[in-house]
Amino acid sequence: MRITKFTAIGVSLLLLSGCATLFGKKYDTLTIHSTYSDAILLVNGNEIGKGSATYNLPRDKTAIITAHKKGCSDMTLATNQEINNTTFINLIFWPGYLIDAASGSIHEASSTDYTINPICRKKEDD
Repeated sequence: MRITKFTAIGVSLLLLSGCATLFGKKYDTLTIHSTYSDAILLVNGNEIGKGSATYNLPRDKTAIITAHKKGCSDMTLATNQEINNTTFINLIFWPGYLIDAASGSIHEASSTDYTINPICRKKEDD
């Protein structure tokens, strides 16, 4: 009786979870580089480092990456998302797809490596 109860609880928990939620990562680690070692790197307006840095982006989010350097124009780019391949296992058990969609695990960053440089113009000689 007791084993049956624990088995039923365990099976219920598995059925209420999607594959990407169970087996996937919660974050994508973005690696951001600039050819200018003194360029300030920002994600969503928050400074994360100079020259190169990493940032943990939650799976259900996108980000705006900016490179800033004094005397230069800022360069900004946005991250993109794609469908997490683990989600396709849910074709076997479709309610798991709904769980993955609700938890945000259905998506992942389409790229995790970015190179971004501020726009610096050379001064013209008179």
